[in-house]
Amino acid sequence: MEEDSTYPTSRFIKLYDKKRTFYYKIIKEGTYPLTNQLHYTRNPKHPIPHNYIVETQYGKANHIVKCSINYVEGKPLFKVNFGENFAKEVHSLESSTEAACKYYQEFKEATNKGKISGPLLFGLKLLSVERVRKSVTLKIQPFSELSNTTRRRKMLCLSQCILDAVEEEKENMFHPTDQIKLKQVKFESYNDLYDINFEQLDIMGEIKRIEAVVKSLDRNHISREAYRSLARIEHSIPREEAVSTTRQRINIEMRKNIPLTLVDLLQPTIFEPITEEPHITDNAVITNMLESIGKGGQRRITNILNYIVPLYIERGILTPETSTLYIRISGDGRNVGRKVKHVMVTMTLLNDLNGLQKPDNNYTLVLYPGSESYESLKNALTPLISDLSILKEKGFDQIGGNHWPVELFFSSDWKFLSICLGIKAANAQHFCPWCDCSKDEINTTTKTINKSMDEIKDNYNQINGHIKKPLFYMIPLQNWVCDELHVFLRITDRLWELMLSDLRRETTNEEIWKEKILLEMQRLKITFQFWREKNNNNLSYTSLMGPDKLKILKEFNLIAIFQSTERAIQIQELWNQFNELYILMQNKQTTGETFHYKAQTWLNAFLAPSKGHPNRSNFVRGMYRIQDVTPYIHVLVNHVAEFIEIHHEFGLTAFSCSAVEKKNHMQVCLYFRNTLKDGGHENSRKSAIVEMLEHENRQLYFALNEVPNFFEKPKKYRII
Repeated sequence: MEEDSTYPTSRFIKLYDKKRTFYYKIIKEGTYPLTNQLHYTRNPKHPIPHNYIVETQYGKANHIVKCSINYVEGKPLFKVNFGENFAKEVHSLESSTEAACKYYQEFKEATNKGKISGPLLFGLKLLSVERVRKSVTLKIQPFSELSNTTRRRKMLCLSQCILDAVEEEKENMFHPTDQIKLKQVKFESYNDLYDINFEQLDIMGEIKRIEAVVKSLDRNHISREAYRSLARIEHSIPREEAVSTTRQRINIEMRKNIPLTLVDLLQPTIFEPITEEPHITDNAVITNMLESIGKGGQRRITNILNYIVPLYIERGILTPETSTLYIRISGDGRNVGRKVKHVMVTMTLLNDLNGLQKPDNNYTLVLYPGSESYESLKNALTPLISDLSILKEKGFDQIGGNHWPVELFFSSDWKFLSICLGIKAANAQHFCPWCDCSKDEINTTTKTINKSMDEIKDNYNQINGHIKKPLFYMIPLQNWVCDELHVFLRITDRLWELMLSDLRRETTNEEIWKEKILLEMQRLKITFQFWREKNNNNLSYTSLMGPDKLKILKEFNLIAIFQSTERAIQIQELWNQFNELYILMQNKQTTGETFHYKAQTWLNAFLAPSKGHPNRSNFVRGMYRIQDVTPYIHVLVNHVAEFIEIHHEFGLTAFSCSAVEKKNHMQVCLYFRNTLKDGGHENSRKSAIVEMLEHENRQLYFALNEVPNFFEKPKKYRII
């Protein structure tokens, strides 16, 4: 038979003689396996290729079939596809002729025993294709000697073969609804790795993936250098450049919604001596912080509300036209070394009672390094005070048309609250922010909130204890709520100090009771130790966190510490009563009347006088003196019950500042781990405060855009 071919210039070939004519379209040229694996047709012998596909047209009716050959376990598998869209198929592992005959029988009729030449149907006699295939096979060079372009082409060809095999075989192994897809293959050659991905890049999916990486880096305070080092080891994670670009894109986008501005603290900073234990002692870090003083950052509360209110509406927390925005302002300072404090003012929505204790739901409004003083706060809070006054008077007009009434609240520890209220400190003669109580009547149990914000604002210099105008004068005084966390912490501290005083009075050798306390702390699995201060030789001990203090209040065995069992039982009963008060304080169902009665009973037990004559056997020693009553105890007994009644809708735990304390700690960690501390290259230098507020903005972006915390982990298998 004669062959009319210009292959490989043209993929179309004609093979004919006087009786028959075949037309071929070469789809895949295929390759010849190694010599010891190569199979041939019968006489005349033609080598049988692998990964070969051809469309053949024959006969007067121009029948078209698709023929393919692939080696399976060392033997060629011959397939013939025919019919509409080549939906029908026959195959044979014996020979091309057997496959051709099966096709002929299927195509004509079941009883037809006719035959058709397999080599002709499969185009195995096409010498032009055979020559090209042999020349390519003979020219195969080692992969290491190929150019990058050729390497790429070969890898793509091999990957296409794998994809074709998967597409062909998956129908025989999986249900059509399983949606099996080949996503990626990996190759290795001479220690060079190649990843081949199928289908087009999912741009939106890749953006979400990189955003999730940025979110993870932010939340876990992972530096750029650490991530860059990790990316060099694990090549499947996004490159640091892509992560940095995405971070900058988010920053720019968020600055349009929530602009960041720097506020100059006009008044000179006065360093007050800090007597508490410093949280940071590194000299280089302290120096960097000192250099940052005078640069405060802020975000407008209205911008934050415009951004978060849609999120709260979507979650069902807020309902347009019916809900009121209950905004709580809080603040806190944290020690850095012995000279500087980091001061932060936040807001949160009391509408979200279930999310109040999450630091991310407390949004930073003002942040500055410097002293926690009236002057610095007044300068830093000027824009916020103006915004709050407008919100109190006019409500909040959301972009888009919704109008929201606003009610403002304030909660913080005693020091920050007294500074913002313009009142003297807790050790002053007139100390109480809410009533006219003095130190002389601190044991009174009938005091109520008898001041008003309007009176304080207009005549603060005529009210005992008040020395400056309140900063947040637009918030009614009954909405300045004590922080139940600090009430618990400070009263627990006083009970512990008084217990140690009892031990000193009972046993002059302090080593005896110190050892007993350490053994009891060891039993409770609480890290605790005593030491002597170098300067004054005073006895100091570990400052415990809230959970450890609560554990001591509930489980500490005083009988094992005291020589006098009777005294230990007295103190234990007092502790138990205070623990009951703390539980009632946290219970939203507690009424003010019940709490006030329980608090009065506890104070009476706290101040219980001695009974009998000291020299007689029936003598019962009293508890503590009036001088031992602290301002927090005064608030517990007199005002907590009022706050429970006034704010019964929210509960007193809604005004706990535990989340603010946690957020402030996170901010300090962020400053040291993820900012350049006002340093860096002069062309890209950025205030550390701005870096931290950008971090806050990104958290809002992640929340509103539902950036995932993780992706499904693939199941890994290994074939050996």
